[in-house]
Amino acid sequence: MLVGLFAGVVADRVSPRLMLSAMQVGQAVLAFVLAMLVGSGHVRIWQMALILALSQVFVTFEEPSRQVFQRRLVGKAALGHAIALESGLFNVSRVLGPAMAGLCLSLVGWAAPFALNGVSFLAAFGILTMIRTPPKDPEEVQASIHRDEHGGILAGLAYIRGDRRVLRTFLLLGFFGIAGMGYTALVPAYTQKLLHAAEGGYSALQVGGGIGSTAGALLVAALVGIRRRDRLVPAGMALAGLSLVAAGFVPGVFGRGWALPAAVACMFANGLGTIVVFATAQTLVQDSVPDAVRGRVVGLWMIVYAGSFPIGSLTAGLLAKPLEIVPVMVGSGAICLAVKLVVVATNALAPAKGEGAGEAV
Repeated sequence: MLVGLFAGVVADRVSPRLMLSAMQVGQAVLAFVLAMLVGSGHVRIWQMALILALSQVFVTFEEPSRQVFQRRLVGKAALGHAIALESGLFNVSRVLGPAMAGLCLSLVGWAAPFALNGVSFLAAFGILTMIRTPPKDPEEVQASIHRDEHGGILAGLAYIRGDRRVLRTFLLLGFFGIAGMGYTALVPAYTQKLLHAAEGGYSALQVGGGIGSTAGALLVAALVGIRRRDRLVPAGMALAGLSLVAAGFVPGVFGRGWALPAAVACMFANGLGTIVVFATAQTLVQDSVPDAVRGRVVGLWMIVYAGSFPIGSLTAGLLAKPLEIVPVMVGSGAICLAVKLVVVATNALAPAKGEGAGEAV
């Protein structure tokens, strides 16, 4: 958590291009070191754990700077489109990345995927050096002049506490990460024990979810100009929840020949609903946050986003032992549906009165 808070402060104080470039180089070095260790046959578990931990630190510093840089590149008007398309590209990489890694592994050897990963980071570094940013607008300059008024590592927390809509969005994000995404820890057992499928079946479920997430990102980008964009969040929760409930019943309803395709369809719907929730919620927060504390708020976003998934996975795994897999998946989906109804009934994510009058929010 402290790393995320500090990363947010750095993103507000240091050039985002400089930070992003440094993180790409750092990630490339780690990937090449791991490739050499694997290629030499001397890699140990503790070495991989250390490299993974350092990589996560780099990612934690990269994300706030990337969001600040993205806002500077596209401006506020196109920010929603940029966030949605970024989410789409991320999920495309979730599908293509493992496929390329598997191809390299089979054709070249164990060290090749890690070396290729290092090359990809150097390519990103090269692209960063070629990007030209527009000049800062007067409001951003004024914000930087008065930045000390928003100084301090806890400035992001202070802002979130004072903005009810942003606070509710954060709380909903944390809840959804725990209750709605914990099922991911059960997918391997679900594939093997209930669908009676091997590694190919698990890969099919993952690809289905990745394609659904990509479709969800494109949908969010297409709907970014609608007046009440906040309504997409409960809609995405409803789709994600329904897909989990359906996935729980798939093994009992369909025979072996149709169970796997039906489960893949459920994962597609879940991926679509999930990315609608996260991409829309991130856009709502980014639209509300002033530039002076943007990095610190995004740092907190990363803490909630990245921290809720492991908690949800651990909870789902612990509950699945006494309750079995299907009740946990169905229960998770039902909870998401219930919270969706509460959000809609209370209008919890609606803009404040008078905000966004005559424009999309």
